[in-house]
Amino acid sequence: MIFILIFDIVGNIEKSVNCWNDYLDFVRKKNKAADGTLIFSSQSKFEPTILEEVLYRMFKEYESDKIKIGGIKAFSNMFFSPSDFVNFQEHSNIKINTTDQDFAIYKQVDILITDNNTPANAFVPVLAVECKTYLDKIMLEDSVATAEKIKNGNPYCRFCIVVERYDVDRKVDIKNSRIDQIYILKKDAKKSNADSIRIAKDVVKLIYEDTKKHLNATWVDIEKSIREKGIVFE
Repeated sequence: MIFILIFDIVGNIEKSVNCWNDYLDFVRKKNKAADGTLIFSSQSKFEPTILEEVLYRMFKEYESDKIKIGGIKAFSNMFFSPSDFVNFQEHSNIKINTTDQDFAIYKQVDILITDNNTPANAFVPVLAVECKTYLDKIMLEDSVATAEKIKNGNPYCRFCIVVERYDVDRKVDIKNSRIDQIYILKKDAKKSNADSIRIAKDVVKLIYEDTKKHLNATWVDIEKSIREKGIVFE
């Protein structure tokens, strides 16, 4: 019932985020066994699924017959893999690489390999999000590699990480990576106090506004860029 109130970003973001925080408090209270141990640990990926559900509610307006939202195996690239020269001559040997994404706004693209009428499909995202309870340096390095794969498949995809707690050394700079943004839902959270820190509504609003801006933008119009600004890349 509590998720029905989520997410009215424009109308009542404070009420929506309060519901989210209350739900997390409820889940964490019920996540303790009689002896005080956690039923679902932070490594179980249970809590990130709550974030995935929230993102689904947040961006449900974009779902249609052509556009889907949710977790996917996102398209990263196609490649050829013939077993030998004879096989190369006779068949296409096209393979599709994918990478798991917690949440995406995406389109299914159907592919027909004509030499043997083999159907295939690719799920191409325009927004790809990794959902995490916390982010450390090793996890960040994995995300950097994933962002590279996703952007190879579609350079106009926005790749983000949404995380409750940021545990990466502040000296680590990822400006040169292909990650577009990392959103920290609990700005002041540390490992010791994370459960008591509330999710910040301004960060949630920023996720929504940044995504909406990306989806409403013109991703490429070289003629217009040259005519108006004398540049190719915006």
